[in-house]
Amino acid sequence: MLGNYWLAQLTPAALMVSIIVINHLITTQRADKKAEKESCRLRCALAAELHALLDLYHINLQLIEQKTNYLLSSRSSVVLYRANLARLATLLEATLVEQLVGVFAQNEQIEAVLSAHTNFKGGLSYQFGTADAKFAEWKTMLEQSSRNIENVCRLLQDCKQVTVSIKPLGWFRQIPLPQAMDKLLGTR
Repeated sequence: MLGNYWLAQLTPAALMVSIIVINHLITTQRADKKAEKESCRLRCALAAELHALLDLYHINLQLIEQKTNYLLSSRSSVVLYRANLARLATLLEATLVEQLVGVFAQNEQIEAVLSAHTNFKGGLSYQFGTADAKFAEWKTMLEQSSRNIENVCRLLQDCKQVTVSIKPLGWFRQIPLPQAMDKLLGTR
């Protein structure tokens, strides 16, 4: 009879403790799934931004090959990265964060070098005299940074995702690059 008494007294407490533990486990599991989903979305968005930056580097490399008197700025292409700096440390692995920050820091260094040797035009491009241009130096910087971006993009694609490729603008590839840029900038 004494055993039944204790069992009757402890049963409600044991049920409450088990409900609290189960509730905590379910909440933690949901939070982990949400964080994983947010991490995957952030990876996809950063990969898209890096691919856009890489395309811009390729355009600048073409402009360097053609020895034009301007290059395109990539400062406005890193909006997503800047807006999510706080989330990087919480949603991504430390090694990936280190690589991402390194790539975007390289982009800032390239922008600083271009700023030192050119005139910034409208926040979108750098204009310079071709005699003053440091084409070989700029080409080396852009090529090295492009390789680094490609490596980081591979790291970002570890996430299980559905990819949708964005096709390049057809008219932009069909006309010579200086004329295309003049058309975009409305200078001709």
